[in-house]
Amino acid sequence: MKLNAKNANRNEELEFETEAMTLKLNAKNANGLEVGICMFLKDELDRLREVLGIAGKYGFGEFIRGARLEQNLPITSRWISPAQREFAALPRGEKLRLMLTELGPTFIKLGQVLSTREDLLPEDVISELKKLQDRLPPMKEGEAIGAIEKSLHRPIPQVFRKFERKPVAAASIAQVHRATLKTGEKVIVKVRRRGIEDTVRKDMKIMMWLARAAERYIPESRRYSPVLLVDRFDKEMRDEMDFRKEGRNTDRFARNFGEDETVVIPKMHWDYTGDGVLVQEHIDGVKLDELEGEKLKREVIEKVVIAYLKQILELGFFQADPHPGNILITKDGRVGIIDFGRCVMLTDTMRERLEAIFLAIVQKDARAVADEFVNMGVAGEETDVEQFRADIEGVIKEYYDVSIEQVDVGFVLRQIMEVSNRDRARVPPELVSLIRTLIIIEGIARSTDPKFNLIRTGRPFFERIMREKTSPKNVISEGLMKISRMGKTVSSLPVQTASVLSMLERGTLKIDLEHKGFESAVYDISSAMNRLSISLILASIIIASSFVLNVEKGLLGTLIFIFALVLGFVYLLKMALRL
Repeated sequence: MKLNAKNANRNEELEFETEAMTLKLNAKNANGLEVGICMFLKDELDRLREVLGIAGKYGFGEFIRGARLEQNLPITSRWISPAQREFAALPRGEKLRLMLTELGPTFIKLGQVLSTREDLLPEDVISELKKLQDRLPPMKEGEAIGAIEKSLHRPIPQVFRKFERKPVAAASIAQVHRATLKTGEKVIVKVRRRGIEDTVRKDMKIMMWLARAAERYIPESRRYSPVLLVDRFDKEMRDEMDFRKEGRNTDRFARNFGEDETVVIPKMHWDYTGDGVLVQEHIDGVKLDELEGEKLKREVIEKVVIAYLKQILELGFFQADPHPGNILITKDGRVGIIDFGRCVMLTDTMRERLEAIFLAIVQKDARAVADEFVNMGVAGEETDVEQFRADIEGVIKEYYDVSIEQVDVGFVLRQIMEVSNRDRARVPPELVSLIRTLIIIEGIARSTDPKFNLIRTGRPFFERIMREKTSPKNVISEGLMKISRMGKTVSSLPVQTASVLSMLERGTLKIDLEHKGFESAVYDISSAMNRLSISLILASIIIASSFVLNVEKGLLGTLIFIFALVLGFVYLLKMALRL
């Protein structure tokens, strides 16, 4: 857009730049935010006002005022409407769900991500967010076909022997069609929705802006790290829209389970996969929740659980969206796993911590579980570490008199997440995804077999981990590694000390001090000065217009005086609405 303006003529370029800069200054002045907040173009600013208007409609006006955002709304939207009175009586979780639904696909996805964060949000909000669905009407047939042919660089009949124009599934990011290649192989074709990248980009820009405003002006929000949360969500959205990355994830799973005869992963067709289209093998099977026969279900469920435990405990790379629709059972009883848009890779350090936590749970070592969580660095500024440790120990000690076969791992993990939320601990997102995955898998298993026990099924994995942890080779290796790290730390101390002393000698050592708690006062003083300045200007206009009226008693003098009075009345009304 800016390049086009430059290629036209100088007047158009100046007009565009002036408009963009005005929007930037308006956004800054309206919210009291300093330089560093992004510049909004007109359509983005319109979307921002739409978002704030919908938030106000559902009773989130307190957030808007707290984050200094109210001046972005027209005056009429600040009055309480009948709709607002209706929504005010609804539970907070339901209001949040309705608001996110009305805001559209990007915000619905955000709600779905937040529904997995038991460590951040209370149970009543989580239960409502889990109801969010991102199913949308399918694209127009011409749009989908056009997008596929553009990606393939050829007409559909040249690639597919058969192509089902009616999609089998349609979500907010993409929709899926069945097809048959010229070679006779059955495939699925996933095509990204037209314009979704621009929609997501615009909404993510607004989300980040709102997160920064909240973090700056609403101290209570900082425990949730809204900027970090939005940044991670942005990455998840970009990953989900990147079909090439999904394809690479699929290939990696195919390699990981290549020798496992109980699991089947779809084969990628890279010759036909592009930026907005993914083509892979169609696995012919029945969805897990549609499977019939109790005996068959029990046999299959054990295979599913083992497949996911292998991903988490052995491979350190797992599919983070294990709902029943993504798990198929073939005619020969194999487990087919599909849709690898959301996957999580665990670092070696994280895997070691998780293995230690699982072993401690199995051994009912309450102190060890608490220590591992603390060592993960989950304790934030507001976390009472000793209280958090005691609460975690309390969860594990409840099972001291229960046989290991009766321990409900999912329930234990939920309690740990609740403790983390209550004690304001910051659980790493990888761990949150892992816990969510285990809870879902155990829930699916228990819906089929109420007596299912995750520890009993996963015993071979836990025994292997225990053998490896206690083997002489591993003990010696870990000891040597710790000695090596300690040696590096000690050897670097003289260099670091010399560097600090050198900076002191040169006078270049800088110490940054951050003052907290002054933002609100600074904003109030700034707002008061602005109001005082505007009041003086308005008073000057009214006085000047009265002189003009005395000199020129005709239409011109009367119009100027009326204009000044109306301007003063509007400003007084705005001031009253802020009180």
